Amino acid sequence: MFSAPKTTTQSFNTIPLAQAILMAVIALSGCVRQRDPKTAYEAAQKTFTHGDLADAQKQSEKGYQEFRKSDPDWALRFKILEAESVLWSGMFEQSLAVLATLPTERPADVQLAVLTLGAAAHARLHRFEEAESELKRADVLCAATSDLRCGTIPRTRGVLAEERGQLDEATRYYGQSLVFAREHGDRFSEATALMNLAATLVF
Repeated sequence: MFSAPKTTTQSFNTIPLAQAILMAVIALSGCVRQRDPKTAYEAAQKTFTHGDLADAQKQSEKGYQEFRKSDPDWALRFKILEAESVLWSGMFEQSLAVLATLPTERPADVQLAVLTLGAAAHARLHRFEEAESELKRADVLCAATSDLRCGTIPRTRGVLAEERGQLDEATRYYGQSLVFAREHGDRFSEATALMNLAATLVF
């Protein structure tokens, strides 16, 4: 008499534990939604304007890493915000180092940010020729755009004049940045201009 061959069956109960965990992780990862880059950026920017520069830098670094592959344009803006947070913290060389990591091919608004932030950092480091060169290139870009960041040009020229000890010139440029900020409803830039004016008028 021949007996029927034995058959083996595998149920979920016999799947190795490690394999079951891996399957669960894969299933859950498909349900996780990536953050909206615009919302994430606005949150980081709000942190910056509230003066929490260290946290703004961390959020910007995180945003860049999160979106650098899925949304490169937003990733560039996170990198700009990181450089700006570092600059406002007084770490001018580090800010230039962050800007140097950006690709050479970039949108006009990103290029404008690179030039104005770089000029401000160079001015604070008393590299006046580099600052002047970057501001001239920024002027060319702003001749063809109404980007809100164009308002940082007179502010940065004020910084440059202030570092050179030309306080009357600095006051004039800070006044121009105040007018620009008010015309465009930029409350943060308005507050910054007033702060800069107060500093130059004290002396």
